[in-house]
Amino acid sequence: MSRNAASYHQGFTLIEILVVVLIVSFMSGIAVNQLPSFVQKGDFNLESQRLKALLELSREEALVQTIEFGFKPDEEGYAFYVYDELSQTWSEYTERPFHRRTLSEEFSLDLEIAGEKLTLSDEKDPPPLLLLSSGEVSPFTLTITQDGNISKSMESDGYGDIKWSDPR
Repeated sequence: MSRNAASYHQGFTLIEILVVVLIVSFMSGIAVNQLPSFVQKGDFNLESQRLKALLELSREEALVQTIEFGFKPDEEGYAFYVYDELSQTWSEYTERPFHRRTLSEEFSLDLEIAGEKLTLSDEKDPPPLLLLSSGEVSPFTLTITQDGNISKSMESDGYGDIKWSDPR
């Protein structure tokens, strides 16, 4: 081959470069378009896993410390309570990791105790979901929903573990 023929075949043509740029921009557009749903699903999974872990941890903590825990959702989020036997009152538990949690507006919690749907009540009312030092838990179904279209439920029969509900 002569020197001119070898130099002619080096590099890319303008059309090849434009085709590659077109393909990359098309794929980037698809990825960026899907990004909000990935972030939304990630936030939902994180919040639902955190809630389940806190409920399980409070149940174990009630057994170990022989204290009674309560859980109460409200319009802004949820809080854990402990029962003071001396004063026979429930007080909000403020220490980590059981401090009050505020959920963003896109999340909502629905709690059913023994099949009865809970309506949000007065702040002075006792917590509806009890996690007792005996290991028992109020039979419940707790559903966390994001923007009305993604939801997940956890439940306990009162004696067994807290587990995710079957989505059927």
